[in-house]
Amino acid sequence: MNKKHGYGKMMFVNGDIYEGNWQAGLKHGRGKYQWKNGVVFEGNFWLDKREGEGVLFYPNNKRVEGYWRNDVRDE
Repeated sequence: MNKKHGYGKMMFVNGDIYEGNWQAGLKHGRGKYQWKNGVVFEGNFWLDKREGEGVLFYPNNKRVEGYWRNDVRDE
């Protein structure tokens, strides 16, 4: 079975899009994830989860910068 590895772009069945680095089929490294509702996360991923520095952009021009840990913003 082939697993994504390296840099690439994928559109998911639900309409979400990921463009960035992959490792063993998981989002891993720098990337950009866009949900079909227009929300975008640009930052770091670790084993398919947001991890480290990143920015969340909302369609209403709101922007949230911060640090994510295990896919959740670390306050």
